[in-house]
Amino acid sequence: MFCENQKRYENAAFTDDDFSGITLEGYAFVNCSFNGAQMDSLSAYKCTFEKCDFSFVRAAGSEWNSCAVTNCKWNGAHLFSASFINCKCTGSLFAEANLTGFLIRGGDYSYAAFCQCDLKGMDLSQIRFMYTDFRDCNLTKANLSGSDLNHALVQGTNFTDADLRGAKLEGTDMKSARLKRTKLDITQAVLITESLGGLVF
Repeated sequence: MFCENQKRYENAAFTDDDFSGITLEGYAFVNCSFNGAQMDSLSAYKCTFEKCDFSFVRAAGSEWNSCAVTNCKWNGAHLFSASFINCKCTGSLFAEANLTGFLIRGGDYSYAAFCQCDLKGMDLSQIRFMYTDFRDCNLTKANLSGSDLNHALVQGTNFTDADLRGAKLEGTDMKSARLKRTKLDITQAVLITESLGGLVF
């Protein structure tokens, strides 16, 4: 059971708790389960969530600001119009989450997984996505300009009409990604052409 006067929780289960509309500031949750919990319009600021399970939570309109949300599971979560601002989400899994209207500003999502997520039209610029799993994602018309995509997994990823200008792509295998009308800078175009076996003169 959640108590606002207790700031740190370990190995706790909050599956029956309702966090809707409340504000969390400076709380720490380690190896806790929020599976299926209600978190609509929750506001979290400078909180730590480590190895927590958020699978199937309902967190529409929630705001996460300057939080560390590391190695957490968000499988099947409803994050409609949720916002993550300057959060560290390394190693977190967002597979099959509902990310309609999801807002990301800054932060580090290295080693995270968004496989099979619909990220169409999202502004994902200036974000760290090193070794992030985007396999089979829909990134049509997404803005990834200036982001760090080094060693990202993009097999089957749809980059149609996406903006990748200025993004780092070292070690990223683009061979099976869809790049129709994708915006690239000259360096990226040369790198991708060479990786596909083309000749650059």
